Amino acid sequence: AIAQFAAKGKRIRKKDLGLMATTYGYVYVAQVAMGADNAQTLKAIREAEAYPGPSLIIAYSPCINHGLKIKGGMGRSQAQEANAVACGYWHLWRYNPQLAEEGKNPFSLDSKEPDWDKFQEFLHSEVRFLSVLKAYPNEGQELFKACEDMAKLRYKSYVNHYITYAKGLLHNGEASFLLSLIIHHVTYYQSYYHGKVSYWLFIHILTAIETDYRPTLYDW
Repeated sequence: AIAQFAAKGKRIRKKDLGLMATTYGYVYVAQVAMGADNAQTLKAIREAEAYPGPSLIIAYSPCINHGLKIKGGMGRSQAQEANAVACGYWHLWRYNPQLAEEGKNPFSLDSKEPDWDKFQEFLHSEVRFLSVLKAYPNEGQELFKACEDMAKLRYKSYVNHYITYAKGLLHNGEASFLLSLIIHHVTYYQSYYHGKVSYWLFIHILTAIETDYRPTLYDW
């Protein structure tokens, strides 16, 4: 956050190395945070080890230079990982090319939709971010807001990534039937959750439909 790799710092959006690796099409890629979901981390490690090709796991790992402000410091690094995922600073997902060969969606978004109200609180919990605010008080809030905006854009790109792969699995004859199922499920959840259907809930509805109905869909 504070390292200046250019004369006036770096203001452009940072690269997403994980998504870049998925473009090869034959690399297993996962993004994990043990403190947020140890089961997902273990699953990713097992899948990566079993994959017959190159595998890449990117793990969120707090270090002493982050300057954790929470009580306990680095002894609470696992809790800080959970906070990073909960607020949307970090996201959990897996990309397994073998699933595409089986006619399944290779991209799995494993973390829930973030609570964006906690994002700024997370930034204020680490010295690496607070030092930016201290060094540049007039620009600090603007940079913090930009950081949150980029995190939201990153999450949206993961959602779109999942949906794009899901669409690619559909044959023309399946589309209308699947669409009617999606509308039915979304309508139900909208009434149940008082009109609020999150990206995360929509993804799980789509996943459930794909899992439950795919055998009959292909029989058509």
